[in-house]
Amino acid sequence: MATPPVPSRRRRLWPWIVAAVVAPWLCLGAAVWSYVTPMRDLVVVRDHVLLPATGTWQTRVQLDIGGGTLGMARLAARFVQNDEMDKVRAALASVRRVSVGVYERVKDSATGDVTTLLGHAEAALLKRGWSRMVKVVDDESTVLVFHTENGSTVSDFCGAVVQDRECVLVYARVSADELSQLVALARDQLPFKTHG
Repeated sequence: MATPPVPSRRRRLWPWIVAAVVAPWLCLGAAVWSYVTPMRDLVVVRDHVLLPATGTWQTRVQLDIGGGTLGMARLAARFVQNDEMDKVRAALASVRRVSVGVYERVKDSATGDVTTLLGHAEAALLKRGWSRMVKVVDDESTVLVFHTENGSTVSDFCGAVVQDRECVLVYARVSADELSQLVALARDQLPFKTHG
C-alpha cells in the first residue's frame, strides 16, 4: 500500500523581509538612544534637581560616550601625525566613559530651593556607594563632586554644578595609570618647573 505524498509547506518570506527592513532602523535607534541618554547616576542627580518646583528646564546637551566609541577614537588617533597628538592620545587612553548633561532654566520660571534638592541628590548618590570629594555652596553656585572606585586602577567621578539658570552634570570613568601619564605630559608643557 503506497503512502500518499506529504505536501511541502511553503515558507513565508514576508516576515524575513520585514525583519531585514526594520532591524537596521531598530539598531540605529538604539545606538542614538545610547548616545543621548546620560548614565544612570547622572539621571539620579538630574531627577532630584530638575523638578517643576525649581522651574522649567530645557536640555541643551545630553551625551553619553562609551568604551566602544572611545576605543575607535583611540584607534583613529594612532594614525594622526601632529605635535599635540601625544596629549590627545593620553587623554583618550585615560578616559573609559564620559556622560554630560547641560540644562538651562527658562527665564522667569518658578524657582525652588535647589540647594535642598541637591542635598537629596547627594543622599541618593551616597546610598548608591559614591563618596563625596568636594561640596561648595555659595550665593552664586553649588558644586558637588563624587568619587567611587571601579576596580583597582579605574575610578568613577560624578560632578554637578548648579547656578541660577544653569545645571551642568558630568560623569567620567578614568584609568589611573593612563591619567598619570597625561598629567606628566601636561606638567612637561608648563612654563615653570613643578616638583613631586
